[in-house]
Amino acid sequence: MNKAEIGKVLAIAVSIDARLGATDEAGFRAKVEGWSLALTEAMDFEFARDAVGKHYKSATDSVMPAHLNAMWTAHRSRQHEIDNVRAIGSSVKSQGMPDDVRQKLKVMGLINE
Repeated sequence: MNKAEIGKVLAIAVSIDARLGATDEAGFRAKVEGWSLALTEAMDFEFARDAVGKHYKSATDSVMPAHLNAMWTAHRSRQHEIDNVRAIGSSVKSQGMPDDVRQKLKVMGLINE
């Protein structure tokens, strides 16, 4: 994410939680700079935007970069697990997979045949 996108994410968070607001433009720019240093570099705007909404659906504390980083790490871990299952299901070695397991993976959309 670039700093402009981080600014948009922070603006969304401020619109939900006034505690995050800065008193002036210089203060907001400083917050954007701080968040840009703290957020995981690989995180994309859409994920961060959605993560802010998810945070405030279940929490009353102010969202911080660490919250978003933890959500990103969990998301990437799930994606890696799904990718691994797809790779196993599509490999030649998976031809010996029990039919019921193969069918469940197909229903879940994890393998294509």
